[in-house]
Amino acid sequence: MLNTLSGSFQVSPMFFLNWNNMVAYDIVAQTPQYKMDTMQDLENIPINRATRNTPASGAPANPEILSDLATVQRGHEMEVVNHYNIRRVVDVYANVQDRDMAA
Repeated sequence: MLNTLSGSFQVSPMFFLNWNNMVAYDIVAQTPQYKMDTMQDLENIPINRATRNTPASGAPANPEILSDLATVQRGHEMEVVNHYNIRRVVDVYANVQDRDMAA
């Protein structure tokens, strides 16, 4: 799932060195965001599991999709989570309106 949703650079970074200008470019494999716009698209992410029955070609013998292994559902969570000394804290951003700060 990590490769599909955020790219391969976090797991196995690869670079291309352009010998003409000596600039190294990141190479990332990722599913385009426009192909992941429904919950069904998430549930259809292929999962590669290492098994003893893996053929010589390297492809898994019984490929599975995420919905075979887990339940995916939409939920609500705090947008920003901060920690102070390992404890979870909630930052409150406030401002005054129509008054100066001294009031």
